[in-house]
Amino acid sequence: MVDDRPQLLTQSEVAKRVGVSRQRIGQLVKSGDLPTTEGRLLWPQVRDLILARRATFGGKSTAHPSSSGPDAAPAAPDSSALSRTRRETEDATNDAQRYAKARADREEIKARQAALGLAEQEGNLIPVDEVRADAVAVLASVRASLLGLPGQVALRCEGKSAPEIEGVLGDAVNELLAEWHQGRFA
Repeated sequence: MVDDRPQLLTQSEVAKRVGVSRQRIGQLVKSGDLPTTEGRLLWPQVRDLILARRATFGGKSTAHPSSSGPDAAPAAPDSSALSRTRRETEDATNDAQRYAKARADREEIKARQAALGLAEQEGNLIPVDEVRADAVAVLASVRASLLGLPGQVALRCEGKSAPEIEGVLGDAVNELLAEWHQGRFA
């Protein structure tokens, strides 16, 4: 059964799957023929690159034909196959990078969810609806207090000079501030 799910594999794992040595896979990685992500190879894109390389150079080995023996005549590789292999390498690299980013994003989301769950268990989170209800209640209280202020100070200001009225108003405002300071959000 062929496993075509995207996976990040080690050089040894890829070598076993395609039937070449780990050293040969290392050479292909070092030469840039096989892209890596976080030091690993993305399967099945790497398999497809190796198969394309075999088709380009012929035979089971992924080595260039000039290295297959002293009597072998170097065959000119098909340039369209090489450019296709390069495109596939670039596509595999992009796929590997997208896959790695998606995995990192998923892990970050999991970590954030775990942190939120812990904060909720510890009682460090307040539901949004509760905060909104409290904010509405506080603003209603502030509004009522401010609207009632003129009626409270009007009688106390009757017949007083400007500096005395200023003092009465200041005292009334400080009383309101002290009352609000005793509230839930102090």
